[in-house]
Amino acid sequence: MKRFYCLMFLSVLAGTLNAQWTVKESDFKGSPLEQIYKASPYLVHIMPDAEWNNSNFASEADMKWYKEARYGMYIHFGLGAYKNRDLSWGMADGVAPDKSEGAYPRSEWTSWPDRLKLEKFSKEELADIIRKSGMKYVVVVAKHHDGFHFYDTQYSDFKVTNTPYGKDFVKEVVDACRMANVKVGFYFSQRDWYHPDYEPIDTTTIERISSAPYFRAKEGKIVKPGKKHRKYIEYMFNTVRELCTNYGKIDMFNFDASYWNGMFTADMWDAEQLTRMIRELQPGIIINNRASLPGDYDSPEQRIGMFQDRRMWETCMCLCDTWAYSPTRVKGPLEVFRNIQSTAIGNGNVLLSWGMKWNGEWDEKQKNSLIDAGEFLEAYGESIYKTHGGPWLPESWGGTTFRNNKIYVHVFQSQIGIISLPKLPVISIEQCKVLTGQTVEFKDGGDHYELDCKLALTEKAPLIIELTASRNLTSDDILRQPQSGGLFGDEKTYGKRICSQVVATSKDIVIDLGGKRNLKGVQLVSEEPTEKGNVSIWLSEGGNTWKLYQTLALTGTNTEIPITTYVAGILVEGIATQKIKLQFASGMASNVIGHVYGN
Repeated sequence: MKRFYCLMFLSVLAGTLNAQWTVKESDFKGSPLEQIYKASPYLVHIMPDAEWNNSNFASEADMKWYKEARYGMYIHFGLGAYKNRDLSWGMADGVAPDKSEGAYPRSEWTSWPDRLKLEKFSKEELADIIRKSGMKYVVVVAKHHDGFHFYDTQYSDFKVTNTPYGKDFVKEVVDACRMANVKVGFYFSQRDWYHPDYEPIDTTTIERISSAPYFRAKEGKIVKPGKKHRKYIEYMFNTVRELCTNYGKIDMFNFDASYWNGMFTADMWDAEQLTRMIRELQPGIIINNRASLPGDYDSPEQRIGMFQDRRMWETCMCLCDTWAYSPTRVKGPLEVFRNIQSTAIGNGNVLLSWGMKWNGEWDEKQKNSLIDAGEFLEAYGESIYKTHGGPWLPESWGGTTFRNNKIYVHVFQSQIGIISLPKLPVISIEQCKVLTGQTVEFKDGGDHYELDCKLALTEKAPLIIELTASRNLTSDDILRQPQSGGLFGDEKTYGKRICSQVVATSKDIVIDLGGKRNLKGVQLVSEEPTEKGNVSIWLSEGGNTWKLYQTLALTGTNTEIPITTYVAGILVEGIATQKIKLQFASGMASNVIGHVYGN
């Protein structure tokens, strides 16, 4: 398996969620997405060329503002706030075939709207936070999986205007966005665990499984919608139409029923007609890839995506440890800013999620973190807004952005000494200065440039270096081959190398971690290309019983296997493990070295 560079700069997260990419079949082979698909097929939606070409897309002119924005706010507020729960996943207790195991029966969570007052919410305060944080667009949850409408719909009584609050919350947020002069978008989940006609899957055709997407077609069966689902689709069209007609100009629409390895397909939602209706009602709108269509941009969750300029991408991530408000660890302003930097150097956007308390109050620590990060953007936004990732691709130390003839070098690694940058063809560097005030020595090394940063880095301030090029740069100037890296290059996400062990492929091998560790990845490296064969990875938490984690095909000299587990809709890096067992297919020729990563 070839080395791949899909996750160069993963942010510091308590739990990392699933990502999703969409790709045209003819562009898939040989791309970084091919390696992601081999490890986790449900993360990648491969669309036949004909379906892709027949789909509807925003124009380049429509996408321009979005490509320049780089940073947006994701307002996640839901009924789960009543219990400091993270939206619907940990709340609703099971009635639909596609939902996780929640903690509260339907009779309880459906009563919470009767207590919703939002007495401390102020759209004026929200507008002020948006302005000071440096965010260029806002996406607000209009309806999550629980089916509760935070807008005034005529097609359901399960809505915010039937609560003691009484107002249309979505309209209040839209008003705040107008005050702050930023773009606005809506999140709408096609899932609906409240609606009586919601039946996207005929349960007689599926069986439950323990890993994502949690069910599969029974032998000889084809997954198809249930009999009632057609009526639900009619309702969904009507409510989406309201969102697109009652709030003036809307700039974005975010769906959330990801294509998962053949599940939640476009036909379940009549997605092509649905998105065409949206574009007709809101000319120029952009739509994400979670209608089970390619959409206008990819949407990795809780991780910084790979460098990509074939199409836009946006990582949605949390300010704290949950999508909505919870009294958990809050990312500090420097961490928030570095997430924005890490995304920009990969040529993507950050949609940073947070939410209010049940009474409509914003947590002061969370609010201040956003505002303080906004001060970094006020000072150094020229290196973020309206830039393109490159011309050098991300590395373990950081990466670069550019705009016109300015190249911005973003350095994260606190122990870095000299950074070596290969020279760009037909371009020279005429000037070097440090935007953030530190001292960096710049040297022309003949075929490369050297930046001596050993005296410049601290843990409390960003380091951004501005290089002035001899001409304006374009995407054609990007050096496409990374110099170093790999999936496990970022210790902050995947931890340090715990141990290494020579593995004989002729027999099963057990690697003992010397106690329970948070295992995050296994890397298998051989000097000679490994003959094609399979390896099965077994994990043991206590050292006695084993559970099969994954079986995958091996080719090449390097195989990188992230170790993840799914918890209530969240794909978390790391599994508590004491021992690892590797079972290789018979007849494989060479020994390999097994490197184990984790905390």
